[in-house]
Order: sequence, then structure tokens, then C-alpha cells
Amino acid sequence: MPWGQMQEIATRAYPFDNSTENDRYYLPSVTYHMSAKGVAFTMAMLRGQLVIRDRFSVQSFFADVAQYRCTIASLLGAGAQLLHSADLKPDDATTPLRYVLMSPVLADVEGFMKRFNLTVTTGYGMTEIGPVITGAVSNDNYRSCGRLRDGYQARLVDEHDYEVPKGNVGELIIRSDEPWKMNQGYFGLPDESMKAWRNGWFHTGDAFYQDANNDLYFVDRLKDSIRRRGENISSFEVEAIVNSHPDIAESAAVAVPSELGEDDVKIIAVLKAHSALTEPALIDYLIPIMPRFMIPRYVEFVGALPKTPTDRIQKATLRAEGITHRTWDRDRATSRLESPI
Repeated sequence: MPWGQMQEIATRAYPFDNSTENDRYYLPSVTYHMSAKGVAFTMAMLRGQLVIRDRFSVQSFFADVAQYRCTIASLLGAGAQLLHSADLKPDDATTPLRYVLMSPVLADVEGFMKRFNLTVTTGYGMTEIGPVITGAVSNDNYRSCGRLRDGYQARLVDEHDYEVPKGNVGELIIRSDEPWKMNQGYFGLPDESMKAWRNGWFHTGDAFYQDANNDLYFVDRLKDSIRRRGENISSFEVEAIVNSHPDIAESAAVAVPSELGEDDVKIIAVLKAHSALTEPALIDYLIPIMPRFMIPRYVEFVGALPKTPTDRIQKATLRAEGITHRTWDRDRATSRLESPI
């Protein structure tokens, strides 16, 4: 990773233009991750302050924010969902926070902003490429990750690297206008580096589409997408709808092999404390609000989802587990669905 990329991360990933030396950034994350390094460099350049906790904690988040008077925070992975799922408190709207950098944005982001009296900004990036897509601080389209930043070129392509028409889903590939602004490959892995950089563009492995206003929309990790009976399903979208249930703290959607070929959808969900939600009741909740082909066949409630040190759900682990003795199968149970789907 060149120093030019580090500069891009430090100066372009966060609400830098609206920040001053009086800001304090709250970072509930391990510090070896690039998002942490970028925040540290940003606050050093501003002569501001950085408050670090080694990992995200629902119980500690707002206590830390209040104690250290933090004005900006990062919420990656399921952190925002877990905070918004917590019980309401009378002082929720009186925290010092002004901005939250949230990725991904939860479905009820407007409710989150109103509840905690703050502004959410979002974007898209990877360790390999930095913050190439960002949304405006005054964004009103939170379904989008934002638009491509100046200084980068992007294409959405099919499996042969041919560009797809605007509005169609394709893999996001990226390159920079200037040298030394993006990764130079994977250390000690020349074959992987060549594959990622084929045809002179870095291949993100993420599916996107772009609208007429050039807003870019994340669809799914290509390896996390689900194909059921000829339909491509975004695990990201399934999770967003499931997470809208008031008893769900967080969830993950994965593909499991179907006896009919292709995949079936499995949802693994964490319930809020003291919830009595049942698997059939969750399906009944989803039927009126979810396309029929997306409705999960399998549901499994767990105490916690496996996470990386940076609070990302380890979907590979969940896919490897497949169907367990705890998994509820809708096809073997009774639901309100009028016909098989």
C-alpha cells in the first residue's frame, strides 16, 4: 500500500471538511485495520483527538462518547443495528455526537438519526482501494453508497470484463487517475495480484448498479450472492428486511444447497433479549414485505454471529455450517404461504 493511498484515506474517508481541532473521534475497533489507521492520521492532521476502544460494545458505546465528549464515530458492520435495537433512553438525543460514519447503512437510518440527533454519512471502500465512493454529509439517498470520487475511474462489468448497461448489476472495478493512489498487489501472492489487477483495473469482487444520477448502489459480495430457482438474491437485501423486525438484533443470510439445484436461503438471526419470536412468526412477518422468491426456507436463531476482529460477520463460517440440528425448515412446517415458493 503506497503512502499516496494512505493520504487519500486520511483526507477523504471521513467528514474532514466539517471537522476541526475541537473534534474527538470515537473508534470502537482494532487499530491494525485500515479504517483505524485512516482515522488516526485524520485526527493528527486536524490536531484533534482520538478515543480508541479495542472492539465495539453496545454497553460501552454511548458511555464512552459521553465521558470523552466524542463528536464523530465510526459504526461498521452491525454496530448501528445493535445500538438502534437497544432499549430507548430519555437521553438518547443529547449525546455529543454530530456525525456517524456508517457502513452499511441500516434500513431505518432516518429513525437512527432522529433518535440520537446526529447526521449519518456513508461510502464504500476497501483496504485495497481506499475510500473511492462517498455520500455527501447532507445525503438524502441512503440506499446509495454515494458517487465516485474525483481522481478515480470505475466500471461495472460482467464476468468477461465487458461493461454492463447503466442500471444493470455488474462487478465494480476501479483504477486511479494518478499513480501510487491504490494498492500495488498482495504481498507474496503474485498470482492473486495478477488476477485482481487483470486488464489494468482492480476487481473488487463486489456487485453494484448505477442509476441515472450516477449514484452507486451496493448489491452484494459476489461470493455471498444467492441464486434460487433462476433468481439472483442479494443477501444484503434479505438481511436489511429481516433486521427491520423489532425483535431481531442482527442477522446474516447465506446460501445452502437445494435438492432442486442452485440454492435455498437460510437466515441466521440473533434475537433481542427476552424476545419470544418464533421461526414461523418471523416468516409471517416477511411474507407481506419481501419478494416471494427471497423468503428464507431455513431459519436459525443463535446467541451470537461469528465476527472478525473488525466486527464483520464471517459468512464463510456460516455457509460451512450449513443445516444444523437447530435449523428450522419452512418446507417441513406450516406457514401462511398459499403455495410453495
